[in-house]
Amino acid sequence: MNISLNWLQDYVKINESHNEIADRLTMIGLEVESIRSTKEIYKDFVIGEVRDVRQHPNADRLTVCDVSDGKTKHTVVCGAPNVAAGQKIAFARVGSIVPSSGMEVRAVEIRGQLSAGMICSEYELDIGDDHKGILVLPDDANPGDPFSRYYWDDDVVFEIGITPNRPDCLSHIGVARDIAALYKRRLRIPDISIKESGKPVKSILSIEIKDADHCPRYVGRIIEGIKILPSPEWMQRRLKMIGVRPINVVVDVTNYVMMEYGQPLHAFDFNLIDGNKIIVRLAKDGETFVTLDDKERKLTKENLLICDAKRPVAIAGVMGGLNSEINNDTTTVLIESAYFTPFSVRHTSRHLGLVSESSYRFERGVDPSHTADVADRAIRLLQQLTGGNVYRGRVDSYPNKIKPVRVSFRREQVERVLGITIPASTVKGILTRLGVEVKDTGKRNEWRCVIPTSRPDLEREIDLVEEVVRIYGYDKIPAQERASIRFIEDDVRPGTQDRIREWFVGAGYNEIVCNSMVPEKYNTFAGKPAVKVNNPQNQDMNELRSSLIPGMLHVVKHNLNRGNENLRLYEIGTIFSGDAFHGSTNYINDYHEGESLGIILTGLRNPHDWLLKDAKYDFFDLKGEVESLLSKFSLDKIEYNIYHSTSNTLIDEAIGIEYQGVLRGYFGKIASEVLKSFDIESDVYGAEIDIALLQNIISGEKKYTEVPKYPPVHRDLAFILDETVSYRDLENIIRKSGKPLIQWVSFFDIYRDEKIGNGKKSVAVALELVSNEKTLTQPEIENTVTQIVRAVEQNLGGVLRS
Repeated sequence: MNISLNWLQDYVKINESHNEIADRLTMIGLEVESIRSTKEIYKDFVIGEVRDVRQHPNADRLTVCDVSDGKTKHTVVCGAPNVAAGQKIAFARVGSIVPSSGMEVRAVEIRGQLSAGMICSEYELDIGDDHKGILVLPDDANPGDPFSRYYWDDDVVFEIGITPNRPDCLSHIGVARDIAALYKRRLRIPDISIKESGKPVKSILSIEIKDADHCPRYVGRIIEGIKILPSPEWMQRRLKMIGVRPINVVVDVTNYVMMEYGQPLHAFDFNLIDGNKIIVRLAKDGETFVTLDDKERKLTKENLLICDAKRPVAIAGVMGGLNSEINNDTTTVLIESAYFTPFSVRHTSRHLGLVSESSYRFERGVDPSHTADVADRAIRLLQQLTGGNVYRGRVDSYPNKIKPVRVSFRREQVERVLGITIPASTVKGILTRLGVEVKDTGKRNEWRCVIPTSRPDLEREIDLVEEVVRIYGYDKIPAQERASIRFIEDDVRPGTQDRIREWFVGAGYNEIVCNSMVPEKYNTFAGKPAVKVNNPQNQDMNELRSSLIPGMLHVVKHNLNRGNENLRLYEIGTIFSGDAFHGSTNYINDYHEGESLGIILTGLRNPHDWLLKDAKYDFFDLKGEVESLLSKFSLDKIEYNIYHSTSNTLIDEAIGIEYQGVLRGYFGKIASEVLKSFDIESDVYGAEIDIALLQNIISGEKKYTEVPKYPPVHRDLAFILDETVSYRDLENIIRKSGKPLIQWVSFFDIYRDEKIGNGKKSVAVALELVSNEKTLTQPEIENTVTQIVRAVEQNLGGVLRS
């Protein structure tokens, strides 16, 4: 985006040098990529006066001119047909660099005649395309004055790299607003008052928006009795300075206002608008339209058109049509100022391969609140420059009113985020100068901020904090000059995830990485409240995953389809869920995010092994892998229980992994209905474990116990129990009643038979008893075993088998 320094000064007072302004703009996020100073470009160019013109003695098409630069007379050979004595011209002295070509002007002989300098054309000065004749200046030009000062007023152009989130700065007023906020100066907005003398515009023009989703607002104003002439020299020079080619007064005014406000406009010859009606509608598939560049465009039903009562007259937000363009016979002009949605214009522009200054701005988002004001500004300029009559009022069709975003802003957030204290008055001043309306909410240290619609990038409290520090100055945040280093208690252990990966690599697994954005059905299987994705790329990526298993099954399907049937896979990734119990999910506290570990086994356990049979993976293979992994992290107090979930349908007969009474994971066989939805016919076994379980163990302090000095004693016991009694209940009773001698309990057999009774089972366990103080005697051993048997009988109704 080219921004003229002189043009900026219409809206904000600037006393600083252009280099300082460039540096400050870059520091606030408007990166100045290059600076073009006319004073530097034309430093050896002056206003000259042609004193005499005579025919070249040796060339019919050349003349010899005497040129005064205000001090010295120079002889110049010129080939321009329009050179004449008495003209004021742009003169390049010897040593000048021609802007259009970069060549140096030298004193040379041309057909035997010395030429010391150059009388320049628009093309050579790089201010126009005319190279057939020299540039003739008005009579008020003073010979000897610098050309840059006379023609450009020593202007400077900043080429600013505007990021996509700052569409408001695709205009001089937008950049001026940031400068005003930066230097605490007043922003001057152009006068848009109009002298209306014609008919009420609503009596002659109607606007119908048939697709308000793509065009929420459309404004029309009419001016009559104008003549199509060139725009004034001052406007042409400003447009040329920023790289816009002048055409005529109407087109130049629309371009000028677009560069001023950032709002694209379009001018129609109103006499060519059939039925005095504007209709905004979607095109029909295959419909064609000839644009201003005289090319026929084939449209689709997703392209938005501006039509009159019979035909299209423009492609909305992209380009107008030949059938309604401004021409030399135009006397009545309809000015269009509209808000077209970025998605609509972007889609049309890409489909047609047609990018314009208008589409570039609409794609990034213009300000819907200033649509009418910008139309008034254009009409005012046209009235001033052409003397036309303006119809009273405007037609403003605004079916889908766009309301400004409102954000609660806690002032202490500035200090919490930035680490520095900025006075509340300074914060409020910055926000106000940026166009944010700041209101008190009645709560201590809290404001209600109304964001201007020109700033679609400001949506959250943190965005406002960023705006404050951007203008306040990043350089005012003190650097941390000291840091403390601890030379003791260094933790040289690898991170949790690295240790997990080491184990899986050693166990022959392959790591996979799946997309965290998944289709809705994946989360349906997991049964957790989903986190929706705003504006997803497609419907297969419209939610954040709440489980790793579905994504891993997609990888399993991909491999099975390619003949890779024996898989040992794991994934470490983030899962997300929305808290269904908080109702609204608008705030960050209503989302949960955590690291999870997924495991998948499918296919043959030992494929093509000469010694071992080709047995398929089963539930106990997965259970062994889970137990082996957890034992790696010294998790010997894990409890495995049948896991029932009314919402999670991923696993059939899942086993839950509990630690300290909290469910930390589950494993089991993937449900057949789930496999069917992935078109997987093989059995698949899966597990999912909360990595926080492993992290807490790794980061916690390790305590070691001394190996017992005295020999352990082993006893086997078998109890007849009701079928409803779980092994966990039995183990808990044995451990509790066998204290302090009981070391470990291990289940090794279960037996069912009519002889022990219907609804009964025999459960056999192995016990290890040991003392850290002495060798156990027989009475001590028997006493402990008796306590265990009595406790099982009393609490579980069990009977010791003889």
